[in-house]
Amino acid sequence: MSQAQSLSEIFSLAGSQVDKGIFEIRLEKEAKGAWIRVIHSLGPVRGRLLALALFLLASYGNYFRLRYTQAYTPMFYATGALCWAGMLSGLAIYFTIFATRTEKLFIRFNKVKNVFDWEHIPFWTKMKAHRGEISFSNFNEIVVFGPHKEPTTPHGYIVLKTKYPPDVPGHCFKFKLLSEDQLKIYPLNLSKILNIDPKGDWVEP
Repeated sequence: MSQAQSLSEIFSLAGSQVDKGIFEIRLEKEAKGAWIRVIHSLGPVRGRLLALALFLLASYGNYFRLRYTQAYTPMFYATGALCWAGMLSGLAIYFTIFATRTEKLFIRFNKVKNVFDWEHIPFWTKMKAHRGEISFSNFNEIVVFGPHKEPTTPHGYIVLKTKYPPDVPGHCFKFKLLSEDQLKIYPLNLSKILNIDPKGDWVEP
């Protein structure tokens, strides 16, 4: 997937803050696959501890199997399968933590310089973060989509569109909202910053 495609996919709102004239919105993209989402929710420390615990349990189980279980019996094979399952699960957890992370996007509106900058942290840990800067004058649309619009979201989402072509990173930014109130407040705040009237399903509070 290209950088432009990854940026234009829909993210979820994770938080926001205002500091010294800069309005920052923190976005995250939910990983595809329940397994990866569960591991990411553990965090790197707990995830590594869980992987280590599975390795140790599997090693002890294998030792117990070889020493106390009669060879070539159903119990011998069953405990062997459990040991392998523990080893492979620990390996999968460790690899997932080592090779992946929660994909994030930070977008910042600098109201002093009238500049929008973004920082994209990719899903794969080996990939470097990408950054870009866009003048407020290069934005041309704020489009609001309610919960009933595709892709269906619990509380709707916002699309910020720029004048850039689709194959250029920063063509558009999409993010889901966490409440119905945000569907009213965020478009209003962005409209004041960019001086653009929101379109779509936005109703002025």
